[in-house]
Amino acid sequence: MTTFEPLRSPLVPGDVVVSGEEIGFVDVGGHTSPGALHLGVRRNGDYVNPMLFFGEVPRAVLLPCCLAR
Repeated sequence: MTTFEPLRSPLVPGDVVVSGEEIGFVDVGGHTSPGALHLGVRRNGDYVNPMLFFGEVPRAVLLPCCLAR
């Protein structure tokens, strides 16, 4: 099962969608910053890392946040 939050959508749980089909629009609310979308995935009732379903994803590299003046 996949969840998207916050999302404004005409779909209801159980609707079938196909790859590339628009499922809705990012809305406001939930526990994300404005404009952000939270993706959740459960497999056999347990939450799993959604990134496992996006194929080869490069590892994030943290960069310095500020330049010294």
